[in-house]
Amino acid sequence: MIPFGVIAPSDPITEKNKEELMQAKKIVEKSGFKVKFSKNIFSNRNEYSNSAREKAEDINEMFEDKDVKMIWCAKRWK
Repeated sequence: MIPFGVIAPSDPITEKNKEELMQAKKIVEKSGFKVKFSKNIFSNRNEYSNSAREKAEDINEMFEDKDVKMIWCAKRWK
């Protein structure tokens, strides 16, 4: 399985979007990929995602993880 990381560097992932994201994860994993969510992907401070520090931590941790071969950015669907 090819691992890839998923981060949310912009909009928050809301509860509605979390369900959609989990469905997308199932589809991608059926294609032979392994999905790794960043530790802060579901943080939602003040209705505006996580802090800039948490966003930076997430992307830096994905780049540092030698198992992660690609990084996808999740986006809130409206």
